[in-house]
Amino acid sequence: MGRPDFSPRGGGGGFRGGRGGDRGGGGFRGGRGGGDRGGGGGGFRGGRGGFGGDRGGRGGFGDRGGRGGFRGSPRGGDRGGRGSPRGGRGGRGGARGGMKGGKQVVVEPHRHEGVFIVKGKEDALATKNMVVGESVYGEKRVSVEDGGSSVEYRVWNPFRSKLAASMMGGLDSIHIKPGTKLLYLGAASGTTVSHCSDLVGPEGLVYAVEFSHRSGRDLLNVAKKRPNIIPIVEDARHPHKYRMLVVFAGEVNKLKEEKFKPREQVTLEPYERDHAVVVAEYRANVRFLFDSCTAVKAGCLSLISFAGLKMTKELIQSVQTYGRKKSATAVALCKKGRGLIKINGRALEHMTPEILRVKLQEPVLILGQKRFADVDIRVRVSGGGNVAQIYACRQAIAKSIVAYYQKYVDEQSKKELKDQLLSYDRNLLVADPRRCEPKKFGGAGARARYQKSYR
Repeated sequence: MGRPDFSPRGGGGGFRGGRGGDRGGGGFRGGRGGGDRGGGGGGFRGGRGGFGGDRGGRGGFGDRGGRGGFRGSPRGGDRGGRGSPRGGRGGRGGARGGMKGGKQVVVEPHRHEGVFIVKGKEDALATKNMVVGESVYGEKRVSVEDGGSSVEYRVWNPFRSKLAASMMGGLDSIHIKPGTKLLYLGAASGTTVSHCSDLVGPEGLVYAVEFSHRSGRDLLNVAKKRPNIIPIVEDARHPHKYRMLVVFAGEVNKLKEEKFKPREQVTLEPYERDHAVVVAEYRANVRFLFDSCTAVKAGCLSLISFAGLKMTKELIQSVQTYGRKKSATAVALCKKGRGLIKINGRALEHMTPEILRVKLQEPVLILGQKRFADVDIRVRVSGGGNVAQIYACRQAIAKSIVAYYQKYVDEQSKKELKDQLLSYDRNLLVADPRRCEPKKFGGAGARARYQKSYR
């Protein structure tokens, strides 16, 4: 089949349009035109404009615009109008189908410090993201322009976090704010912990305890990007396993008894295990100082305050010791006094059972009442039976008087007391490690067996 003749309308359609006359043909790719007006490309991809005539052909309307024709002269002069530009890209969807930022979203502070409300089509809780551009559990992120800079917030899902659900339910106070040191038990994979990390900020700390090793791995990955999270993969029911992170109540009570106010604690991990440095504040009795001094110069005020501190601490001379027998534990506090000895608030001479009262008085009878004339000893005992408690108390009393003489009297007197007590009964100073052996089946006791007949 030959090439079509030039006609007033040009060639017909097809996959590639024919070569036409006055106007080019259509088709998937427009044909080349001729004559007075160059052929315009039709179809999916526009064709090239014609060569003859005074005007180049128009480009196509499809996905990619065709090239324009040439203008004037038998072979074309200047280039004609260009085809339509390439089709524009489709609009970008929202991040994970989340809320759009900018003018359409308003972020307001919540009544809980560090928490925000994102107001869009639906209101939601959010925290300021510490790690910009990172999500922890696939949560939505919202960026808002604030003073020329972009601030990113993480939407807090109440269906994934019980703390967020409690705030949505109207919880009065969460006791978490910027700078807080938080112990979080049951941290799981770090969903709520990550938002707590945003809440406390760089100045705060989150101690996250999780028992499961699988969840603990996810928690470790979260903590790698958030330096204020300290992951602890331990059982939350056994705090003694992570006790190095907590100030013991007994140590705090000791400081308070001596009029100290604990202010700061720093753990010595990894240099020292199970150790911490506690910084406490002590205020001297200024009225006592000024009553004892007739005149005080301004330059000597700090020196006198320090002297008052030393004098006040010398008035509180005390030691604390422990006594144990089986499952009974006694704690004795020995301090400067007037010879008073009490056990659970009762005087020594009123303790029961009477047959064991002498056993309780043995430290006093061995060392003499003069040794106890200048001290007060108060004992608290719990656990075990009556006999075990008596033995635990006598040991605590004996150890307390030895410790007091070592700390506040002299080493020679302490050695004399210790030798006297050890020569009488070693168990006055050393705990008895013996325990009752458990009963076994097949017999009446730990070793005894039931009788057996062979005939």
